[in-house]
Amino acid sequence: MLTEFRDHVLRTARDREQSRRFARRVSWGIVALLVSMSVFIWLLPVERRAGHRTIAIVLELSLVGEFFVLIGLVLPAGQRYQVLSLEARVAGMIARR
Repeated sequence: MLTEFRDHVLRTARDREQSRRFARRVSWGIVALLVSMSVFIWLLPVERRAGHRTIAIVLELSLVGEFFVLIGLVLPAGQRYQVLSLEARVAGMIARR
């Protein structure tokens, strides 16, 4: 019984650390993606005025693709953040007892 409890505690700690690492990586990925999107949005009118139609089309398609990648990153990150906040609440409630 004691070894099962110890295994459960170790597994929970490992899962919590894995969730934190995932959230940290995804957060930096989201920041990098937003910076890239802002640079493309800034460059798009410059390229259009310069007459580079092909580059402008590539930038537009990149923005659309990055938008969907951003959605794909935010959804699992939100779920992980909910899990982490729920764990923090449960830990707070246990500490009060």
